Amino acid sequence: MYIKKILLISVILFYLTSCKNSSTENQHLDKEYSYEVKIIDEFPSPGPGPNALTYNSDYLWISDSIDAKIYKLDVTNREIIKEFAIQSSNINGITLKDNYLWYTDNDSIMLYKIDTNSELIIEEIDLRSEVFVPILPKSVSGLTFDGVNLYCIFGKLGWSSQIVRFNTTMDSTFFFAFVSSNAGDITYDGEFFWICWDKNYVEQIDHQGLPAKSFIAPGVRTTGITYDESYFWIADDSLDYIYKIELQKVYIQD
Repeated sequence: MYIKKILLISVILFYLTSCKNSSTENQHLDKEYSYEVKIIDEFPSPGPGPNALTYNSDYLWISDSIDAKIYKLDVTNREIIKEFAIQSSNINGITLKDNYLWYTDNDSIMLYKIDTNSELIIEEIDLRSEVFVPILPKSVSGLTFDGVNLYCIFGKLGWSSQIVRFNTTMDSTFFFAFVSSNAGDITYDGEFFWICWDKNYVEQIDHQGLPAKSFIAPGVRTTGITYDESYFWIADDSLDYIYKIELQKVYIQD
């Protein structure tokens, strides 16, 4: 009998605690919030000018604008697993798609697909080709993959930059959103797009292409951003540093 009473009390307490937590979560659903940045890790970049970033498993890929290389870094021990030279130092966007590395070259306004084992270019796309009319870019920067499509930031003289979505056959693009003309790298976290621009300002873009939230990244000038399913990674080419950060919601009190 005593044991039954203890079990009953335990069940009641568990139920009350669950109700309280559920009530708190429901209250937060309608509340405004901002993001607070917590630095989880930070370390010097393997190269002197870190630019665009992408992430896969325990590996961080970093393009470098000074030594014109792409680095594959094991983030568990910061060991350089691979490094190879690329044609240009103006690589403002890199991402992984179908086990291949894709990158944008702002010098040639080209998009390249690389076999990371052989380090050979196996496909190249001229982004100024007539098939991409009317969104012909004057510059290209960030690049990301949402699991289905590639997204790229196209710049046009005298215009705001545009996020464009490639179709799955990579032979046409569709307008997605207007962003700042200073837009740099872009990443996707499974729900939102995130774009770094204007020193260390990072903006969240929803699926309607509208700005939602923002945060100030650590460092001085953010040039790269990527997401690893739990944390964001930030590249700063002013300090030549890489940051691993967590975004924590801070709810605004009524």
